[in-house]
Amino acid sequence: MKTLLLTLFVALILGISCSSSSGKVSGNEPEQDTVVRSVRDRSGEYCEFFVVTKQDTSAYSCIFSSNDMYDRLSMSIYFDRTSKFCLDINAITADNDTTAFATGGVVDENDKNYVPTYTQWLREMELCLKSASKVYDLSKLCVIRAFSSDLSDATVLATNNLVDNFKPWQDGYYSYFDIAKSIEMTPLIGDLNKILDEYGLEVEDVSCEGGFVYIDPDKFIKKFNMSITLKTSYDIIVIPVKFHLKKQDEGHANKTAPSEQRR
Repeated sequence: MKTLLLTLFVALILGISCSSSSGKVSGNEPEQDTVVRSVRDRSGEYCEFFVVTKQDTSAYSCIFSSNDMYDRLSMSIYFDRTSKFCLDINAITADNDTTAFATGGVVDENDKNYVPTYTQWLREMELCLKSASKVYDLSKLCVIRAFSSDLSDATVLATNNLVDNFKPWQDGYYSYFDIAKSIEMTPLIGDLNKILDEYGLEVEDVSCEGGFVYIDPDKFIKKFNMSITLKTSYDIIVIPVKFHLKKQDEGHANKTAPSEQRR
């Protein structure tokens, strides 16, 4: 399963290049006991940011990649309890280099990465974007990519929304459009907009496409550290998701309502 998901994730972000070719990890300390680390692969394809708190590494990463031809930037949300994306594709250091994560403290790729709660995950994403903004012009960020199973509480909420509000086709499968709408109905969109507001961006819409698999709901909730009040008896759909971004209108970006700005 991990090999399949890794292959799908590579396909999700393939073809967009990153500006750096360093194989080391840099550290930035936004607050006490919390460090945002950035990993750049040897080929210059990907730049990965993740949070370490008191030497415990988060299972989530934000992976940035840029397309100089179109002057655009994209971000992918990555989840792995045992390793990091750049390590999995063997792109950081030579096999005999054991200091790949030496900067700011050693991170053992064999240790289990902790799974943050939904609120913690949002805070981690905010910190990762803050660090990434020192490397990239985040106003050029045009899309956030993820798997539907990697959205913490929003995954369960979207699953319940899907079954409660939409009807499957005769073959039992749901349309891409309905899956995307079920995600748009969750608080995640508003929470993402709060984070993106700092960079004059907001979510325009959500889309889903590609092959998908199902995960048993009980195993999913246990694995992903869901809020104790969240429950579902429906299988969790794992499918590639894109959050398409747009620049805020001028009034919104200036913290002024458009109606007020026109006066």
